[in-house]
Amino acid sequence: MADYFNVIEEARKDPAVFRAARFNHFTLSFEIFVGNYADLKRVLEYHDDPRNSNDLAPLRNRYQVEKLYRDVRHYLHNYVASALSLVDHTRNLHKS
Repeated sequence: MADYFNVIEEARKDPAVFRAARFNHFTLSFEIFVGNYADLKRVLEYHDDPRNSNDLAPLRNRYQVEKLYRDVRHYLHNYVASALSLVDHTRNLHKS
């Protein structure tokens, strides 16, 4: 088992392995960013769709409107956070 960890440790010192790991981080960040964009777009499209105004307009449905706005804030936060992570990972990838 010690040999396995020695091989892993040696591989981490290889610049090609280091660059590949950074590329994997970038790829994961990009996939998360795209997914967060799709989530935000979906909730905003629901909000903007006139067919949903009958569900959201009556005062008795205020809880639905409040939930929708919580969802918008949630997805917007995730989208912005993933954009910042993508910028950081892009910068790191560019450095290597």
